[in-house]
Amino acid sequence: RLAADGRCPFVRDEGCGVYRDRPTCCRTYPLARAVRLGDGGEPAETFVVDASCPGFGAPEAGTVGAWTHGQGLDPYHAANDRAARLFLHPRRPRPLSLSPAGVHLVVMALYNADVFRKHVARPGFAERSGLPPESVARALASGEALLELGQDWLARRLFGDRTQASGGTGEGKP
Repeated sequence: RLAADGRCPFVRDEGCGVYRDRPTCCRTYPLARAVRLGDGGEPAETFVVDASCPGFGAPEAGTVGAWTHGQGLDPYHAANDRAARLFLHPRRPRPLSLSPAGVHLVVMALYNADVFRKHVARPGFAERSGLPPESVARALASGEALLELGQDWLARRLFGDRTQASGGTGEGKP
């Protein structure tokens, strides 16, 4: 939440107090990134520039790619693109409306890693879910892989999708 004067609460006299761990929007500024799914289901990005940024008076011009790479955004964009495949899924109802059970699944898979890990570790999870056992094994060993598995699992549970949210090849559409 912004401070009462509209400023970021992490900005101190000496600069950003969370610079190393700053969120994506701060890393991206003075750009704003919008994502949609392209014709092939892959994320397509558009950048908007805040021309009021004082950095535009700098003597050196750069590219969007150089800026985002220099700000360490590549892994953030990869994770956001993966989530976009789920949130922008073509079978997602518009407007989105989930049952209480659907909301529970989303919260568990995307935000409650400890509970989801226990769910995934249950015997027979891979078979019941139609997910490759090797993906389940990777998920139990890595938090990032667990989140990816959760996105694939949600695509199956919420939309009946038999391909992985990552855009990988699953067993084909039902």
